Amino acid sequence: MTTIVVTGATGSVGGQVVAQLAGRRGVEVRAVARNARALGDLARRHGVEPCVADLTAPETLAPAVEGAEAVFLVYPSVAGDGVAADTIAALSRARRLVYLSAIGVPPRPDDTASGILASHALLERLVRDAAKEWTFVRGGGFATNTLAWAEQVRRGDEVRWFGRSIARPLVHEADLAEVAVRALLEEGHEGAVYEITGPERVTHEQQVAAIGAALGRPLRFVDVGRRRRRRCSTACRPTWRGASSGRRWR
Repeated sequence: MTTIVVTGATGSVGGQVVAQLAGRRGVEVRAVARNARALGDLARRHGVEPCVADLTAPETLAPAVEGAEAVFLVYPSVAGDGVAADTIAALSRARRLVYLSAIGVPPRPDDTASGILASHALLERLVRDAAKEWTFVRGGGFATNTLAWAEQVRRGDEVRWFGRSIARPLVHEADLAEVAVRALLEEGHEGAVYEITGPERVTHEQQVAAIGAALGRPLRFVDVGRRRRRRCSTACRPTWRGASSGRRWR
């Protein structure tokens, strides 16, 4: 029996990884999250082992990793960077570590980056240094991020956001999870960096229009202005570089 640890198990991508691993012959899934109630619901739904732990408290991780072969890592970037080295060391007791990163992480440690991309760069460096085997799954724009607009859509026909023309090839969390599951279970992905994107680049305004079309309501995008766009530019504008492994999934 192979034990796979899934951190962030109650999140959008981690939950998909749990669902896709659950029920596979010869695989035992250990789902890890901080929220005991949500974790219990997930465990009952998929028949997996729940393990309450906190990635920002590395001392809580030993029971989760005990006897595990592989770990899927979704890290609380920026918020947990102060203890990241200890967290990665604890998780690297498993042989294989698959980390959910992001497209746009600078390829060299001395590249200038800030915010979420700098955090992912730090985590990638720590994983490379500590893990026996590692794979990075770098996601493009996550389709589920549009849920940030849900309350505005419920209230009316305007979505007030930044960056009308910012465009990304959105990817579904199930597709990210499918790549991660293969890297967790199969040989041959060691040291690979996979960049996962959707089929085409879609602007914020086009996304709002598509949501409106699906709801049968005309929705209007209202750009909140340049100041907010500047604050978010690093995290929201991906850099379209090829993956270091030379492999790209679409």
